[in-house]
Amino acid sequence: MWVVTRTALFIGGLVGMAFGGVIANVGIEWWKLHRERAQILPLLTEVIRKTAVGLPRRVDDVTTLVSVSTADLEIIYIYRVDVALSTATEWAEVRRRLVRQVCANPVAPRAMMAGVIYKSMYFDSSKRLLSSITISRPDCP
Repeated sequence: MWVVTRTALFIGGLVGMAFGGVIANVGIEWWKLHRERAQILPLLTEVIRKTAVGLPRRVDDVTTLVSVSTADLEIIYIYRVDVALSTATEWAEVRRRLVRQVCANPVAPRAMMAGVIYKSMYFDSSKRLLSSITISRPDCP
């Protein structure tokens, strides 16, 4: 479970650095962030470019970050997991921890106000989808 936490912190830091210049004021109204959407897209591209350097990258004993991409305002992280979690309860715990980490990043909730969505997809070694976790604005109170 701590794997996701470490990865979320790393990625959250990259996203935080990228969005710092665009969404610096906590009090910015949603409509203004939406208007600045065109400015966010190039920043997402830069986050993806920087994160993709050196991929695939082992993030812990059982998890490898294979790729990162963007589709409009969705940031998609693809992981290969060497040990599959077997129950819905285990994946629910992974999601809960990932949500907590992303929402704790002071920039992520503001980015989500502008429409950014974080998606983490976990595959086994035979490329079978194990789980997909999407975090969006409603996840961060």
